[in-house]
Amino acid sequence: EANPAYFEGRPYLDRMIVKPYPDNSSLWAAFMRHEVDFVQYINSEDYSVLENDPAYKIYKINSGAYCAIVYNLHDPVLSNREVRKAIAYGIDIKKLMAVISTDGIVSTGPFHPDSQGFDKDIKPLAYNPLKAKITLMHRGWRDIDGDGILEKGGQPLEIRILVDARSNYYKEMAMAIRQQLAEIGIKVKILVYQNENDLVQEYISLYKPQA
Repeated sequence: EANPAYFEGRPYLDRMIVKPYPDNSSLWAAFMRHEVDFVQYINSEDYSVLENDPAYKIYKINSGAYCAIVYNLHDPVLSNREVRKAIAYGIDIKKLMAVISTDGIVSTGPFHPDSQGFDKDIKPLAYNPLKAKITLMHRGWRDIDGDGILEKGGQPLEIRILVDARSNYYKEMAMAIRQQLAEIGIKVKILVYQNENDLVQEYISLYKPQA
């Protein structure tokens, strides 16, 4: 409700009703039915529809959100720092941003470059698939049987990525990552979850800490 005693003066709107929606599809449907007057964070496909329609006013704003691969360090493969560096060398972040049609910057952590917590001395690992292959080779990973996937001790180099099924962005990026890492000999298995409870159960079943 509008606060008439607000120190900068009474708001122009009498009231605002904020409605949460479970996903972008539901939000878009409500917007098309004129159930809401303003929406945030729509899909790029929906944005492209609105930007060509003079009946709508659209705005692009910078977001403080970031995307990252969160490693499970209990995993015997991912616990190795050099393997994680090889994965970083093998992922083309610029191409990932192109996949989801977004602009952004390569981040070296959760802090924006303009924020106080940003450490300018930390440099991002540039995309370098050759360096990724050499790094893995030095850790003993080699394609012994010629199938394109590296092995060590009879075990293929395979990582599993948990992805939120409700996000097309994450699914598209995961598929792009799978393709890029396959080029350096890493097999990626994508596992999707529908809600947080599924995520917990999936995590427990896949990554039980070693005794």
